[in-house]
Formats: sequence, structure tokens, C-alpha cells
Amino acid sequence: MQSLHPFVAAGMPIVGASTSCTLALKHEYQAILGLEGVAVSEVAAAVYDVFEFITLYKMEELERLHVSSIPIRALYHPPCQLKSHAIGTPAIEVLQLIPDLELIHSEAECCGVAGTYGLKSEKAQVARDVGGILFDQAGEVSPDLILSDSETCRWWIEKHAGVKAVHPLQLLAQALDIP
Repeated sequence: MQSLHPFVAAGMPIVGASTSCTLALKHEYQAILGLEGVAVSEVAAAVYDVFEFITLYKMEELERLHVSSIPIRALYHPPCQLKSHAIGTPAIEVLQLIPDLELIHSEAECCGVAGTYGLKSEKAQVARDVGGILFDQAGEVSPDLILSDSETCRWWIEKHAGVKAVHPLQLLAQALDIP
């Protein structure tokens, strides 16, 4: 937190694409590590999820850019860490700018992996059961791609749904013709 403060003091936001990392910087490090002070609070207040930042500060610019069509069906699953941010699902707002993208919202509350919980052999079946709603939905809607903001969710979902899973930012980059 201290190493980030000079950047924040200079007016720079801290923008991250990992929901667990940005959640830790915003809310968890202070409590877990017992961090206090103005610098810590200022850093926490300057941390944004990438799609939160885009919707708050860059949406008008994004709307002026050429966004290429991506004619696919994608299932979007917001990870539990994103829900803990209490910012809604800003990726959906941004992804709706992509022409011909059929975006389906996940009906599941959780994919089941819970960080590394589901990766433990003794917990794997419970994790698969929790994620069953999502895996079943993927089977029913046959998406070309599954989108999730969390790396562990993507690994777990891809393994158990049998569909490629990527960060929504990757799809946005494709639509903006960013290699």
C-alpha cells in the first residue's frame, strides 16, 4: 500500500483487472494487515476494477471509438469477488457496446471454486455441486465463450463447463482491434 501511495498522491488511479486483487487493495488489506492512516485510505479509495473505471471515467471516449462486431453468444458470470466490490456488473454495460454480441447473464450465484477452496481434493465435489447451476446453464445455452472477471473462476468454469473462458477485457480488446 505504501509503495502505491506516491502514484495516488500524484493523481493516478490504481486500476486492476483481477477482482480479487482490487478487492484486497480496496477493502481487505487494511483489516487483515492492520494497516491504518491517511495514505492507506487514499490508496484504497483510488483502486478501481477495470470495468468500474471505464464506466465511471471512460465510457464517453469508448462510445466514440469504432467497436467491431463480434457475432458470438457469450455467457457472462460475475465472480463473487466482484459482488463484494458492491459496484454491480460494469462489464455488462461496456460489453453491450459490442455489435452482434449476444450476452447471456449467468444464473449462478457462484462458480464453486471460492478462491482455492474447490481446488482441494476433499472439497472438489462440493465446489462442483455449487457450480452446477452455471455448468448446466452453459450446457443449455451453448455459448461460444464464457466471460468472467476472475482468473480462478475462469480456470474452474472452463474445466467443468468445457467451454473456453476469458476475461471480458479480452473480448473488449478484440472488438477495439487491440492485439
